[in-house]
This record gives sequence, C-alpha cells and structure tokens, in this order.
Amino acid sequence: MKLIDMHCDTFYRMKECSTRQNILKNQFHVDLEKLKHTRSYIQCFALYSDLKACEDKGLDPWTYILELYALIKDEIATTNGLIEVARSMENVDNIQAKGHLAAMLTVEDGGIIYEDMNRLNTLYKMGVRMMSLTWDYSNSLGHPNLPETSHLGLTAFGHQVIERMNSLGMIIDVSHLSDKGFWEILEFSTSPVVASHSNARAVLNHRRNLDDEMIRALGNKGGVMGLNFCPFFVADKGDKLFVEDLVKHVQHVINKGGEDCAAIGTDFDGMNGSLEIKHIGEMDKLYYGLNSAGLSFDLIDKVFYKNSKRVFTDVIG
Repeated sequence: MKLIDMHCDTFYRMKECSTRQNILKNQFHVDLEKLKHTRSYIQCFALYSDLKACEDKGLDPWTYILELYALIKDEIATTNGLIEVARSMENVDNIQAKGHLAAMLTVEDGGIIYEDMNRLNTLYKMGVRMMSLTWDYSNSLGHPNLPETSHLGLTAFGHQVIERMNSLGMIIDVSHLSDKGFWEILEFSTSPVVASHSNARAVLNHRRNLDDEMIRALGNKGGVMGLNFCPFFVADKGDKLFVEDLVKHVQHVINKGGEDCAAIGTDFDGMNGSLEIKHIGEMDKLYYGLNSAGLSFDLIDKVFYKNSKRVFTDVIG
C-alpha cells in the first residue's frame, strides 16, 4: 500500500496548539511515525491562514503564512532528512529512493496574496506546488461555495492567477470554491485541476461537495478529487465517520468521473470527530474496506496514489 494524501492541516494545528507538538510524533492525525506506518508516498501539508481571524486580531495574514512556513522548515529540520520537501516528481523519486518521506507544500486560501502577483511567485519559490483560490471567505481571487456566493465566479485578478499558476506548473485546487468559479477554472485552465478535499454531493448534499456534472467534467479534464474524511461532508451521522460511508463516495466518484478521477485528501488535522480511521496510520482500514466492497487492488492503488501521481507529474513535472 502507498498513499498520496492531497490535504492535511497538521502544521497549522501545531502552530495554533497551546502545547508544544512536533512532526516526529504528536497527538494529532498526522506525524512521521504514522506516515511511515501507512507507507506514505507524498503527504501534502497546507499553509493556511484564516483571513478574518487574522484581521480580527490585527495580524497580517501574509505574515502569518511566512511564520507558518518558518515553523514547517524548523520542524522538518528536526527530522534530520527523514522528511524532505519535494518541488518536483523527480525530487519525490529521489526522496523515496532514500527511504524518506516526500512532503509537498500547498496553500489553502489564495486570498493571502491579495492582489500581489509577486506573492504567488514567492510561494512557488518557497516550494508551494498547489493552491486553492478560496476558503470560506470571498477574496481578491474569487468566492466560496456559500448560498449567497455560489453564483459568483472568479475576479479579474483570479483569472490572472489561474494563468500564472498554469505557466509556473502549480496545481489549481477548486475545493471550497463557488460552483461558478469551479466552471470558470475548468474552462480556462490549460492544465488538469484538483479538488484536493471534496466529496460527492449526490451521496451527501453539502455545499462543500461536488455534483455529478462537476465530477464528470473534472474527470474529463484529467483531474482528480480527494476523498475528505470530515464527517459532516461524508454522511448525515453527526461527528461520526465510518469506512462504509467513505466507500460510498469513492464508488460514486468512480461511477461518475471514471477510475482515474478518485483520490485521497483526508483533511486530517483540519477537522475533528469520532473517526473509525483515527489517523493517517490507519489508512489500511479504507484500503481493505474498498476491497471488501468489490474494488480490485489495482483500482484501489489508483485511488490511493496513482491518480494523484499522474496529475502531479502532468502539472508539476
């Protein structure tokens, strides 16, 4: 079993935690020990700044991101090379050959760049290889999928950012984005895009999930969508998450978007709940749960890492 997880918020949680935690071993969903147990191929770590929370506290969201990046660098340094940041798939192969973990940096909520394209270039130089345009707030790039903003698309600057991300080789992430923004990106992006942590709206009708038409279009574009483990996006069972419900989303995505569309984006450490899969080290529960539901191991490997790997290779190089 190998795994590419397209989204976790572990370092953000470490920064916000009142007690000192580290990436080697901690009380969260993701750490090096758990990642080694699940044979992680690539773990994507999100740089996230809550724009409104920062503003309410008088903090600059961009400065917050730079502080979070510094924390990530310091934490990775404590592993003595056991975790390395990958800037290309060639980097990933070299890191894997040494038996080390490949970490890929992403940004959740591109609003942190405001209207400064130089900041996007800076993020790329820092090693960021994936970015979502929004979180749950409207920003200089576009709008989230809230009832009052789902009909609003990208801003003029948002279109410029899409073009620049395509030219840089940075993966565009449509999770959290308004429905109209989703369709604009699918039309204008020259590269495959991802919904790094989004589920199927037909299985659970939630604004954070994608409808069947979106799933088909994403698959036809060569993109993937990562299975999100947040209980409230999976099933109508409160804060409880069960493998059987995750399986339903994977099956539906495969049915509507094709075998090459389904992937993993746990959202670990970005949510809480009573989880049957308690942390990243227990991903075998989903692996064998999918097999028990009738999926072949070849197909499960596509879901677990091969589909994401293809997109990463196509876009990042």
